[in-house]
Amino acid sequence: MERLTKYKSTPNSMFPYKLIDDGANTELDVIHKLGQIEDIEEDLGIDLITLFKALQYGIYGKSGNIVYPYNVLLVEKKLHAYPLDIWDESWDLVDYGKTWALTKEELI
Repeated sequence: MERLTKYKSTPNSMFPYKLIDDGANTELDVIHKLGQIEDIEEDLGIDLITLFKALQYGIYGKSGNIVYPYNVLLVEKKLHAYPLDIWDESWDLVDYGKTWALTKEELI
């Protein structure tokens, strides 16, 4: 998979990524790629950055009125606590901020 952007570190830059100008990529390629990413996010009901942070670092989930930390895996648009044989908890992706979050403070 070829990147359409590259990281260009500049002081005070609000947009550190720059379109790779090798003559092969165009702004239309970037728009097409972004459109595909947005289609995936729309289908899942959550942005991919939040989803990948949840999968990589874990989440906090509500169980009743108590908030617990969980490691999770993704199964059919639901985050499931694992190991599955110990925990029987799952959260819908679209319920971010309601029943699960990346930080405990977001649920308190």
